[in-house]
Amino acid sequence: MSRVSLLRIASRLSATALRIGTSVKRTFAIVRKEILHVARNKVTLFLAVVSPAFMMFVLMYSFTVDIKEVPVSILDNDHSTLSQRYASDLLSTGDVTMPRWARDYEHLERQLERGEIKAAVVIPFGFMDDVVAGREARVQVLIDGTAPSAANHATAHIIGFTQSMAVDVLRRDLAQMGYESLNIQPIDLRIRTWYNPTLRAIVGYAPALLAVVMGMPGTMAAMTLAREKEHGTLEQLTATPIGRGELLVGKLIPYLLSGLVSVLLCTALGVYWFRVPFRGDFFIFMLLSSCFLLATLSIGLLMSVFIKTQQAAQLLAPLVFTIPAFFLSGIFIPLSSMNPLVRTMTYALPSTHYVAIARQLFLKGWGLAQLWPYAVALLAIGLLLTTLAIALFQKKLT
Repeated sequence: MSRVSLLRIASRLSATALRIGTSVKRTFAIVRKEILHVARNKVTLFLAVVSPAFMMFVLMYSFTVDIKEVPVSILDNDHSTLSQRYASDLLSTGDVTMPRWARDYEHLERQLERGEIKAAVVIPFGFMDDVVAGREARVQVLIDGTAPSAANHATAHIIGFTQSMAVDVLRRDLAQMGYESLNIQPIDLRIRTWYNPTLRAIVGYAPALLAVVMGMPGTMAAMTLAREKEHGTLEQLTATPIGRGELLVGKLIPYLLSGLVSVLLCTALGVYWFRVPFRGDFFIFMLLSSCFLLATLSIGLLMSVFIKTQQAAQLLAPLVFTIPAFFLSGIFIPLSSMNPLVRTMTYALPSTHYVAIARQLFLKGWGLAQLWPYAVALLAIGLLLTTLAIALFQKKLT
């Protein structure tokens, strides 16, 4: 290769590096401008940093809703006619549903650990023999305490069916099989709750509510361009050499950083004030929280392209961030209880993925090996919507 060719390559690389450096400087100029605005305006500072923790404190004392079709798995070690009838009648009301029978105890544990089921019933060997002999039959119940509403519902249903209905059901079925005048004893339920032994509602709700309160940075992102439009400074910014992508990314970064501060405040509130256990890796939690904030802020940026006033952004934000996160992300109503079409739509919401991340990381101590699909989904939403916002913003101002 000639010396002239090397000089041309070096010149091109130098020019590319200069363009990148200039772009980074412009982006950080917007970042600095936005940080100064947040820091100077007390209302904006409160909304961006403190309000999520305040909202979380209020929402901790939340409500309960009707639950149905909670996924439950059954391990039948007895394989008798009576145990199979007991299991089928347990599932017949529709209050709980069974994705599939457990093959063995290890399979049952994996189903609980992966969140595929909220409760498990183990029918031991000799179940029918104990009933026929008039002895006390035992049934073990395992509960996933990470979602207290579903866990309490499953527990109440299993206990209620077993204590109120099982004796009559067993007596009827045994009579049909030729066993008459048996002294049937109540079934002894051995209940064991995983991850949240006391089934404190706050333990399951607190991590999930982060997905609701951390919608506030998205609201602020939706207002940021509207503020520029109202003050007449957007035209001045677009007239400068600052690129459209540099402008939007520069406005996104400060709210991403302030959102991470809010995550710290909310986590401290949950752990130290409400005594919610944190069993995962804190660095991984903050990393995945960054992915969630990116996805949420990208929605806000996309909204800001079309919204002209801050008041309109404030009115629209609850419909986009708060209400869907509250009712459709699995905080109170398990996704398994939702209409299949609605359940499919919920996976387009960043809050759905973040609820799963927060609960599994806080209470089960999951790491990236289990949580990476949620992180990929959040990154895909964030990058796709940010790119779309930049593209539409370009088309609108050119």
